[in-house]
Amino acid sequence: MAPDKVTHLKAPQDRIDMCKRIVENWQYEKFRDADVLNGTNIVTMDATTASMVVTVYDALKPENQERYISRPMIQMVDIGWQLVK
Repeated sequence: MAPDKVTHLKAPQDRIDMCKRIVENWQYEKFRDADVLNGTNIVTMDATTASMVVTVYDALKPENQERYISRPMIQMVDIGWQLVK
């Protein structure tokens, strides 16, 4: 995806799919998360942060993966950085 486009995250699985795409291309993406402020804020996700989110997601058990990706992306990042410290 071109960096000037904005990805609209609607489903929980969209969050992890976007992070995997960012890591694969080692780029960044702008996105709107539907669960945060009615999806009105545009946030930029860099490759390092996306890599951390994917690493944490892959390390979790399946039932915890579902709980993790059901949170808004901002919370996923906060939780992830706390876990990797």
